[in-house]
Amino acid sequence: MDALDSAEYSGSLIMLQNEGVGFVKRNMKMLWKKTADSRIEMPDFCERSVFESLVNGLIHRDYLVNGSEVHIDIFDNRLVIHSPGGMPDGTKIQEREIDTIPSTRRNPVLADIFGRLGYMERQGSGLNKIREAYENAANYEKGMEPEFYSDRVLFMVTLKNLNYKTLWNEAEAETEAESEAEKIILTELENVLCELLKKNPKITQSEIQKQLNLSRSKVQRTMKKLSNDGVIENAGSHRKGYWKVKELYVNYKTLWNEAETEAETEAEAEKIILTELENALCELLKKNPKITQSEIQKQLNLSRSKVQRTMKKLSNNGVIENAGSHRKGYWKVKELYANNLFQRRNS
Repeated sequence: MDALDSAEYSGSLIMLQNEGVGFVKRNMKMLWKKTADSRIEMPDFCERSVFESLVNGLIHRDYLVNGSEVHIDIFDNRLVIHSPGGMPDGTKIQEREIDTIPSTRRNPVLADIFGRLGYMERQGSGLNKIREAYENAANYEKGMEPEFYSDRVLFMVTLKNLNYKTLWNEAEAETEAESEAEKIILTELENVLCELLKKNPKITQSEIQKQLNLSRSKVQRTMKKLSNDGVIENAGSHRKGYWKVKELYVNYKTLWNEAETEAETEAEAEKIILTELENALCELLKKNPKITQSEIQKQLNLSRSKVQRTMKKLSNNGVIENAGSHRKGYWKVKELYANNLFQRRNS
């Protein structure tokens, strides 16, 4: 498994704490949920829990284990913080109740310094804080609580990715959409042949020839193409074999007719049928976008009120649009109107 990001830090414990938290923030995503008047931030991992887990790892680790280090691993669905040294009393934390574990400090001087700096509380409630912060998160669900594990040489905190379920569902939806896009469009003959194979998986090529009135070579070519495209597959032994048909294909006629009908419906819905006067006015505006209403009156021999009413109607219907400033404005005419109906009336 290749790492998408990797970093190694050395220095004071305060610097390691800050760099560790920064590394996690850099590698986690943030989702948002809108409310009536604001939004709620939903990070992958609860920042307070990450902070407390890292403090716990740095302060309570066993510094006598040579060559060891505190390290953070981030996976798609979880974050794991490892620190050297198990429980000071030798017990296994996964076998105990968190609420009943007394505060025991392996490194009391370090714990005191972190307490004075405000990085931890002196009463030792870090593990409870890790859990409570998770339970109070906006995107927390049952089953996402932090997990603790220890043995003789290791203490480990696992924080679940609070957004993993949401992101997984989105990824699944995207995969389904991609599968739809990968559908194979069959010809009419291929579609009919597939339907035959679905009804009778053990049908022979001779029977297909008779039912579809095709030559042997035509059947063989068609089936070879379907097989190469992954639409059909021959399963079983030579004598007891049968045909399996992949469901991911589209009847080309249905697909084409649906697309054609949809396109025609959209085009018809957008077409605007103009009267003879409206069409003449649009043609004037197309030839001279900066023409004035007075000039239109003269050229079409209309009253001022008639011109104004007609242009207002065209504007409301989205056929014409006044663009530019008041002084330097001009008229834009939408192309999608059905003046052809007017032309047919006069032909």
